[in-house]
Amino acid sequence: MPAPILGICSSSFKDHTGFSPPAPLPLKLPVWISPCNKHLRLAGSRAQRGEGDFVFMEQEVMIVGGGPAGLSAALILGRARRKVLVLDSGTYRNARSRALHGFLTREGISPADFLTLAREELQRYPTVEVRNARVEDVRR
Repeated sequence: MPAPILGICSSSFKDHTGFSPPAPLPLKLPVWISPCNKHLRLAGSRAQRGEGDFVFMEQEVMIVGGGPAGLSAALILGRARRKVLVLDSGTYRNARSRALHGFLTREGISPADFLTLAREELQRYPTVEVRNARVEDVRR
């Protein structure tokens, strides 16, 4: 299970504007966003049963996928000083590709090299956080 993002909120499902989770919960519920949009619950057996604490989410934007598009979006949002969380499973559709195209100054770069450079560049932005995590489902 991934580590908590920025601390724990002691609220329960019912503390969020009278909301109760559907019963029964799906077997896989790795990320659940509360109705107030300020809390999320990450994967784990307690989360799958609807138990445990919410993780307080201070980010304004959550990007699912740390490929070229997701990292490019994180860069633009980081430059605008938005609080961004990128969740990246490390599984890429272009993994077999030899080269990436369509990025200024990076024409023909290998996908692996692009991801390395992009992650290094994002480290300059304190409001952008990249986490290795697999998101299977998001619910509101």
